Amino acid sequence: MAGLARRIHDTSALKEKFDTLVSNDKDLPGDKTMLDRRVPTRWNSDLACLDAHLCFRSPIEQLTGAAVNKLQAYRLSEDQWNLAETLSAILEVAVYFYLHTFINLIHLTDLCCTNQNILRVSGSTHC
Repeated sequence: MAGLARRIHDTSALKEKFDTLVSNDKDLPGDKTMLDRRVPTRWNSDLACLDAHLCFRSPIEQLTGAAVNKLQAYRLSEDQWNLAETLSAILEVAVYFYLHTFINLIHLTDLCCTNQNILRVSGSTHC
């Protein structure tokens, strides 16, 4: 999936075809117009890339199905599309728990720092 996004972003003819397919597809949800790229240093870019693929399934199938585009290697089978949907749902849950755990740790750290500052100002050594 990341390879297809890179090819579309980097090839002006493919980008133009993709843009045309997206603009002509009135069934697409939201106002997203481009595939997300996978960024190895961004922990959530895999999910964004996967979700963009799912969002643009119809234009992607049209692009990868046309031999002239030479993108057949990126064409997904029905089983692969189903797997992508399942993986997306699993990653959504993982991201939810990660973010909530991280946010709770930040609040806990803030609370500990605040308590330490209060104890230091009051001169107390008791909790």
